[in-house]
Amino acid sequence: WDGLWRSSTQNLLVSLPKCGKTTLVIDAIAHWHRGNAEFLGHRFIGKCPPLIIVGTDMALSDWSPLLCRFGLAKKIDDDHIELLDPIVKLFTADTPIHLDRDGLENLVNLAADNVGALWLFDSYSKLTAPLGLQESSAEIAYPMQDLNEYLSPYKATQVIIHHSGKQKGASPVMASRGSTSLTAAVSQIISLSWFKREEDRQDKRILMRTQGRAEDVQLLMSQETCGWTLEGNVADEMKKDEFNRKLEKLTDNQAEVFEYVQSANGREVTATEIQNELNIVTRSGVRILQALAKKGFLIQNKSSNPESRGSVLTFKIKPL
Repeated sequence: WDGLWRSSTQNLLVSLPKCGKTTLVIDAIAHWHRGNAEFLGHRFIGKCPPLIIVGTDMALSDWSPLLCRFGLAKKIDDDHIELLDPIVKLFTADTPIHLDRDGLENLVNLAADNVGALWLFDSYSKLTAPLGLQESSAEIAYPMQDLNEYLSPYKATQVIIHHSGKQKGASPVMASRGSTSLTAAVSQIISLSWFKREEDRQDKRILMRTQGRAEDVQLLMSQETCGWTLEGNVADEMKKDEFNRKLEKLTDNQAEVFEYVQSANGREVTATEIQNELNIVTRSGVRILQALAKKGFLIQNKSSNPESRGSVLTFKIKPL
């Protein structure tokens, strides 16, 4: 998945619980398998490979509705589903496997039969739980390194899901829970985080960021019943946030003048007009207008004034 998943190597996907990590991966694979050229604005390279899900984080009762929802399985009865292409194997919490010696040997046998497969590991903490490793220790990365050594000869593309810590605004590398040796062990890191949920509980947008050996990507998305969709440009949204933060810091007079200039709909405004309309003396009006221009809210120009045969300062809204 160009810019997001690197081929034939390990990709670590991290976020807090309930941000939609697993759903995002399944939605992307479903689009790829159906023959879509791209998803969330990033193209798929080549044909969708066989998929092996090592999903010991959820029981079959949880996997079933998810896979059926995106057309990767068909329900037979309450306890059984039929796996559909491209899935060739599904491990669940009911039929677990772990990254111990026996588990790795089973996985490498699967890899030999499915060269070039796409692997979803969900989640790393469940796969390593029986090993008794501390997440704060560098040893937590050893099973991931072993996994890559076992699978890399078979050109396996691995998407490994892991939970993030609670560090707000952390880079993808620092977002992962536990030792940084985990993020150092992989080629690509993808993080999901709530965009503005702390400020607005109704804001369901998710920020996806990547960090690795290629150009970093930022996407703003949301998850609906039908799946994931893009929600505008991240840079534009950041500019709006910065603008609103600066707007909140204006004095009452500055806010009043700004609102008036804004209502002029692009027309240039003078300090004299501010005086007449808002009852603010001309000298104070000039200072307020110039302060708003310095803060990046207005554009200041000099225009000729036929009446005085000189020039006059004019101001208009600066586009975001």
